Amino acid sequence: MFEQVFQFISFIGAGQGLILSIVFLSGKNISLTRKLMGIFILFFSLGLLEPYMEANLTQYPFFKWTFTVLALGNFLYGPLIYLFVYYLVKSQRTFRSSHYLHFSPFALGLTLEIITVLIGGNSFFESDLAGFIAFEGLIIQILFYNILAIWLLRKYRNQPTQNENIHNSKDIQWLEFFLIFITCIYVLSFTISHLIIFGLEVNKFYLLVQLTITVGIYLLSYKSMLIPEVFNLKTGHSKNGMKKYERSGLKEEKAISYREQLTQYMNKEKPYRNPNITIDQVAKDMEISRHHLTQVINEHFNKNFYAFVNDYRVEEVKQMIMDDKFNHLNLSALGLEAGFKSKTAFNTNFKKVTGLTPSEWKNQHNKTSKIQL
Repeated sequence: MFEQVFQFISFIGAGQGLILSIVFLSGKNISLTRKLMGIFILFFSLGLLEPYMEANLTQYPFFKWTFTVLALGNFLYGPLIYLFVYYLVKSQRTFRSSHYLHFSPFALGLTLEIITVLIGGNSFFESDLAGFIAFEGLIIQILFYNILAIWLLRKYRNQPTQNENIHNSKDIQWLEFFLIFITCIYVLSFTISHLIIFGLEVNKFYLLVQLTITVGIYLLSYKSMLIPEVFNLKTGHSKNGMKKYERSGLKEEKAISYREQLTQYMNKEKPYRNPNITIDQVAKDMEISRHHLTQVINEHFNKNFYAFVNDYRVEEVKQMIMDDKFNHLNLSALGLEAGFKSKTAFNTNFKKVTGLTPSEWKNQHNKTSKIQL
C-alpha cells in the first residue's frame, strides 16, 4: 500500500511538473530567466521518478542512462535556482560564459560515469566512497546556492530602487518563501537519508518528501499564473503590437477608461509622493483589480508600475526646481519630497528619465531661464 501511494504521488508531481516545464520552455524568444526556471522545473519534477526507475527500469539501457542523468541532475538544482534569481535581479538578458562553471559538478559527474561504463566497469558512483563524497557534496552545494539565492532576493527587496522586471515587492517575498520552502524539503530529505545510513527504518518518511515536492510544484504552477511578469510568462500580442494578458477579460474600451482614470488619479491625488506606494494600494483606491491595472500600465504606458510611478516623481521634482517657493530645499530634499526613498534612488531614476543628473538638469534650466530673461 505504501509503495502504491508513494508511486502515485510521484507520478502526479512529475506529470504536473512536466506540463509546467513545457509552458516555461515553449514559445519563441523566451527570456533567459524563463529558460533557467523551466529547466529547473523539468529536472526537479522528473527527479520524483528516480526511485521508481531505479527499482523497475534500470535493467533497460535507455532508462538506466535516463536515471543516471536525473540522479546527476540533482547537481543542477542549486545553480539553476541561483542563476534564475541572479538574472532576475540584475535584469541581464545574456548568459555570461563564466556562469557555465556552475554546471561543472554535473558535467564532471556525467563524464566520469560515461568513461567508467565505456571501459567496461560498473557505475562510477556504485563505489561507496564515491557515492558518499557525491552525496555530501550535493548537500553542501544545494544549501549554499539556495541560501545565496535567498540572500540575493532579500538584498534586492530591501534596496531603495526597484528592478524593472518586478512589479511588487510581495512577489519577491513570495519567491523568498518558495526558496525557503524547497530548502526545507532538501533538509528533510537529507536528514532522512542520513538516518537510513545510520540504520534507522525511516523510509516511509520519504512519502512526506514526495508529497511536499508535489505541493511545491503545484504551488509554483499556481503562482506563475498569478504573477506571470516575474517568470516572463506574458504571451501574445494584439494587432497594434501591445502585449496582451492571456484570458484577462479586459476589453480595450475598458482599458482606455482605466487609463484615463489612472491619469486623473495620479495628477489629482499624487500617490507617488508616498515612498511605499504599491500597485495593490493604487488598485484598491481605484477599485479595480491589480491584474487589470498592471495590464493597463504595461500596455498603454509601456512601463512597469515602478517605472510609471518614478516618471511622475521625476516630473514633480522638475516642477519644484522651476518653482521659486522650493528654493530653500536642496535637490536631495526635493527628491524625498517627491516620493523617492533615498538620494541614490532619486539620482538614479532622474538620470534614467531625463538623461541628466538633477544638478545638471537644474543648471541647464537656470541657463535657459537667464537667456529668456
